[in-house]
Amino acid sequence: MFCSLSLILFIFAEKLYFLYSLQVRLHMSDTVSAATALQEENRKLQERVNELMDEKMAWVEEKKTLQDENRELREKYDELKTEYDELVAEHRDYTEEMVDVNTRLKAELGEARSDLTALRETLAEEEELIREMCVTKEMDDLRLCLTEKCYARMTGQFDLFKMFKYCKENCISAHVIKETLNSDHRETLTLPKKLKSSVGDANVKEFFETIVAALPKLKSITGYPEGVVYCYVIYRKGSVALSVLKAYCSNIKAAGYKLTQDEVNTLQSAGLSVSEYLSTVIPLLPEVMSVSVYESNITTLDWCAALPDRITRIDISDCPNIQDCTPLLKMKGLKCLYCPAVLCLPIVKRDAQRVLQELSDKGVKCEYGSSVLWY
Repeated sequence: MFCSLSLILFIFAEKLYFLYSLQVRLHMSDTVSAATALQEENRKLQERVNELMDEKMAWVEEKKTLQDENRELREKYDELKTEYDELVAEHRDYTEEMVDVNTRLKAELGEARSDLTALRETLAEEEELIREMCVTKEMDDLRLCLTEKCYARMTGQFDLFKMFKYCKENCISAHVIKETLNSDHRETLTLPKKLKSSVGDANVKEFFETIVAALPKLKSITGYPEGVVYCYVIYRKGSVALSVLKAYCSNIKAAGYKLTQDEVNTLQSAGLSVSEYLSTVIPLLPEVMSVSVYESNITTLDWCAALPDRITRIDISDCPNIQDCTPLLKMKGLKCLYCPAVLCLPIVKRDAQRVLQELSDKGVKCEYGSSVLWY
């Protein structure tokens, strides 16, 4: 802008010089009209010069104003930059302080957690100790109560049926019963023939599992032949020795054994194999010569291979789920077989005929229908 103004002034000066030269020439020619025209043009040029000078002064004033503003902005920028640098330094110091605080708090939190864990363990141990003390006291109280109500000091034995009823009515745990019966020194348990009437029809299994299984010195059981299956169950659970089961079976004098559906249900509810039960128990019954699984829904005859030679009669009539009759061929003492009609068995007719034929060739009498000699 200032360069343009200088250029205008330069051009204006040249024109003035030109006009001066022209005026001199015109003067020399004494031409009045030319002088008048030159004066008019000179006046106009002077006005233009004045306008340009005014514009120049305006620009100079604006320049000064802009320079002042620029100086103020520079000063403001310096102040803001100083403030910004101070804030950056303060933020850096704050960040470092927060890192230190965070590290310290993490360490303190770790120590607090360790202390809390140790405290919880200590409290748990104390609570367990208190619980054990309470349980011990409760057990001592229950044992004392059971001893006062059911224990005969003269014989060193408990009234087991009275004890069972009391424990049943008061929901006393099997553990307390077992601890209490440690004072019972009997070696032989005699059960009444009508045990169900003494303990309840549905409680015989529970009586064996809670009372009989808890007798510490038990060696033999007599009476109630139907209890063999329950004795077998607690034997398989490890509650009584095999010798107790053997002694129990040796006291049963029946000539025939009949597997009932209730016995099957008892074994299956305990997760035990019916075939293994028969293989174990029947050889232990000293006088049994006949075995019936009539209407028991048994599915296998594998147990027949383990039967002693004294077993001469087998009844498998009305057992539609038996798949294989060949185990009967392994019985050396078999003399009479009661079986269902061949067509009723879910086995191939040819296999059934082959087994029956081989049995007949060995002298075994095969009859259809069930025997009436089991009771």
